[in-house]
Amino acid sequence: MLDTKIKFTYGDYLQLPENKRCEVIEGEFFMVPSPSWSHQTISASLFRAMDNYVRTHQLGEVR
Repeated sequence: MLDTKIKFTYGDYLQLPENKRCEVIEGEFFMVPSPSWSHQTISASLFRAMDNYVRTHQLGEVR
């Protein structure tokens, strides 16, 4: 059986517009959805917790 799937490369990925959310994983192209509201809320909470700990213990900064 002939494999007719297109395999995308890193070079192909570099040609994509920067304003599009997409990924190439093992040669497959995926459109990535925007993060959900709950995802962003959880991310913000985790950032605040880590940032407070790192600042309190003078370990550097969280980015």
